[in-house]
Amino acid sequence: MAVGITKTLDNFVANTYQQFDCNSSLTNIFICNKVGNIVTVEIQISTAPVVTSLAKGLKIYPGTTQVVLENTQFKFTKGKAQIKCDTADGIGVVYTAS
Repeated sequence: MAVGITKTLDNFVANTYQQFDCNSSLTNIFICNKVGNIVTVEIQISTAPVVTSLAKGLKIYPGTTQVVLENTQFKFTKGKAQIKCDTADGIGVVYTAS
């Protein structure tokens, strides 16, 4: 099993997917809402031709952190993971990937 590296996503564009930097697996995803509004998030794993939603319409309330895949490894051989938020500011995403 490959050792995962903790990374951070930033510079979001509202309603646009941003890809996770990962090659074969995701182990942890933490999404923090640092703004005063509820933020809606969608997370996908795309392994052509199949797209799997890990979270769709997930609402994250102000000042809270949503944990997705905590210490649970989601493995794939070819594909990409991506996240889309309905806002560009105030979101922090920390994840572990290999």
